[in-house]
Amino acid sequence: MHALHVSPTAQVSDRFRDYWQVWGNHLPLGVIVSPHRALVAPLVHYIWSLHQQRPELTLTVIMPQIVVRHWWHRVLHNNIAWRLSRTLRTLPRVVVATVPFHLAD
Repeated sequence: MHALHVSPTAQVSDRFRDYWQVWGNHLPLGVIVSPHRALVAPLVHYIWSLHQQRPELTLTVIMPQIVVRHWWHRVLHNNIAWRLSRTLRTLPRVVVATVPFHLAD
């Protein structure tokens, strides 16, 4: 089991690694730097390469599902999760699970 962080810059990536040392260091951390804030393609490529290395494994991807108070906020928050989930579900031996994450006001 390990965690993956997609970061827009190397500086943000380094800051996240520092946070990870404090609260998440029990899992190995992989980092993808995606300068154009692309999320779906780098993640799919990463998962595909893991699958190529170990085709017998079933990979489980756990994604936050942002829960908003107002319906119009969904447009801002859930489009990426929906696209990523839809893309990952087409890959063999990949399970996608979503976990609700409630935003504060």
